[in-house]
Formats: sequence, structure tokens, C-alpha cells
Amino acid sequence: MYTYIEIINKQTTYTSWWKSLAQIFLIDNLGGDFSIHCWSDEQDTIQQVLQYGNICPSDWKYGSIISGKITQNFIDFILNSPQLDSTLPQGDRKISPFFNLFLGESFYSSHYGSEITFISQPHNSEISDIIDSLLAKDLAVSYSLDS
Repeated sequence: MYTYIEIINKQTTYTSWWKSLAQIFLIDNLGGDFSIHCWSDEQDTIQQVLQYGNICPSDWKYGSIISGKITQNFIDFILNSPQLDSTLPQGDRKISPFFNLFLGESFYSSHYGSEITFISQPHNSEISDIIDSLLAKDLAVSYSLDS
């Protein structure tokens, strides 16, 4: 069972929830694999991520896919990245600095954090609290998907 969250208020300045959620899955996946997708014009981000992984062969002609192992240094990099205060051309706020971030098979953050899919953890109150806060602020919709 997977949980899917889609941010519907894409101009919100409330973005700290993303790091809180990512931290849970980063720690759970320590030693596993990550993959980050960056657009070709995101050279600064690509160079930063290359400190933790390598560019993978891909037929995606619009950017680079960098993969590596989830280490404590990688976790620190993700969690200590500055909260973004930038927007996309259409006015949507970037929640995550990465176009796509995949942590093993359990956590997928897409479109700069505006769409999250993860393996459901129904007994994890921290995850439930994060989802509840997003729903209470009318910032997101969430639902479960059968795998």
C-alpha cells in the first residue's frame, strides 16, 4: 500500500514538512540507493549532488540522473539544504530543491516536492501528523493506493 500526497496550494510558504517527511525515509533507507533527477540548467544542483553519487546512463535528454548510496553524509546534505524561497516560472513554489528524489523503492518526491508517494506506514504517528497538518491547512490532498 502506498500513500500519495499532492500539494494543491502550490504558492504556499509552508515547506518544512517536506524535510520532516524525507528524514523518516532517509533514515529508514540508510545504506540503500538514491536517485535524483535534475534539469540540464540546474548545474549548481548537479555539482552538489555529484559529491554523493554518479551520473547514470539515461535516454532522458533534458537533464541528468544521479544515483548513489544513502550515507549519513548524504542525509546531512539533504536535511541541511536551505529551505527554498524560489518559484517556478508559472508561480509555483519549489518545496524541494530537486526535480525528483527517489529513496529506494519506498519514497518518491516529484516535481520539486509537490507530489510525494511513499510506502504507507499506518502506525507512524509522525507521518500521520505531517499529513494531517497539510490537510488541515487545505494545502494538499492525500489518498492510499494499492501496490
